[in-house]
Amino acid sequence: MTRRSRGGLAWKLGVSLLLVGILGWRYGGDARFQATLSELDAVSFLLATAVLAVGLLLSALRWKILLAAAGVSLSLRRSIRLYFVGYFFNFFLPTTVGGDVARAMGVGRGTPLPVVGGSILVERFLGFGCLLVMGIVASFTVESLSVARRVLALAAAAFAGGLAVVLFVPLPEVRAEGIVGRVLEGLRKTAIEVRAYGFHARALGWGVVLSVGWQLALVVANATLSHALGGVAPVRSLLALVPVVQAITMIPVSFGGLGIREMGYEFFFRASGYDPAGAVALGVGFLGVTIALALAGGVAYLVRPIRDADE
Repeated sequence: MTRRSRGGLAWKLGVSLLLVGILGWRYGGDARFQATLSELDAVSFLLATAVLAVGLLLSALRWKILLAAAGVSLSLRRSIRLYFVGYFFNFFLPTTVGGDVARAMGVGRGTPLPVVGGSILVERFLGFGCLLVMGIVASFTVESLSVARRVLALAAAAFAGGLAVVLFVPLPEVRAEGIVGRVLEGLRKTAIEVRAYGFHARALGWGVVLSVGWQLALVVANATLSHALGGVAPVRSLLALVPVVQAITMIPVSFGGLGIREMGYEFFFRASGYDPAGAVALGVGFLGVTIALALAGGVAYLVRPIRDADE
């Protein structure tokens, strides 16, 4: 690990600890927060965890379909295992793409990295695009969600700009040599693979459907926890609030989104007229669900580490 990467890790860990510390200072002694969180029962927690696990299964199926469209055969069983392992690395590494790297390594050395990278990038585009559309549409159903709507609209504009760059900017041949040249050439080939998905309408269609399924699983898991906590917010509000919190969690300034996610619950729920103490309790509950699934992926990795041979 270089000095620069160590500095980045320290910065992200510091941001997470600072934000978690602020929330702990605000709500650690808050009677409303404690009373609300104490209402979360084991059955509701396990049900929310099961719902999110189903979402991960749908995402694993989406990845398998996209890989198949690119000519890569991956069993559904292995795709599911790699997805859960990737979820573990996404949470416990200081970046939200650590799990993507782990999944790419698990596909096998016989598969060109740009092909795998292209499938994962398309996954990201489909997932984030569906999240933004769902959140923006839902935000118009409740007047108090105007703050969430503006943030989602800003994220949508940035997303559209990035997508346009990947899809339409000319890709000149790389003339640089050495590591820089290899990296640039790899990025160029990955962009080519992403553009090739335009010829796989069926795979993209299923990708959209399964991406919507994953986003709905996030909302249903939060709705399950919200109901157990006494009704933090109605489902139609969660359809916009959960996506906006997920969107800001992807900003790479914290350790796996820790702190940013929970602060997002407090800020956007408060701005939408809901009890911030209840929102933080919901954020803590969802954090617990996330940790439970991430640990399941960690166990899967310890039992059978990523290797090239299919299962």
